[in-house]
Amino acid sequence: MNQVFSIYMKAVRKDIFLLLAIMVISIFTYPFWLGFPLFYSITRIPYFSPILFPFISSLLLSLGFLYTNINAAKDLHNNSQRSAFQWTLYFQIRVFGVIFLFIFTGYMVILFLSR
Repeated sequence: MNQVFSIYMKAVRKDIFLLLAIMVISIFTYPFWLGFPLFYSITRIPYFSPILFPFISSLLLSLGFLYTNINAAKDLHNNSQRSAFQWTLYFQIRVFGVIFLFIFTGYMVILFLSR
């Protein structure tokens, strides 16, 4: 597993400017990907909004990491028995999960402090 992490970090270092651009753009466009377009549906589904907003936000933000995940999966495919699609899916689910936990935690803190 240490080899997987080192290969992934090599792909991240190779695409660092792309990832930095994604982060900068996501900071400036946070109303769009943070769920504000879904804000009007909060009256219809008030109990699902604490899960739906972070889910959609993390899905949109994790799409920016797809190129890096594909590059890392191609490198790992040569050294393992898994296909490049399986490695890409593995990395994408991991990235999505980490982003979801961060956004969900931040969203719950904001909801808690606003009451």
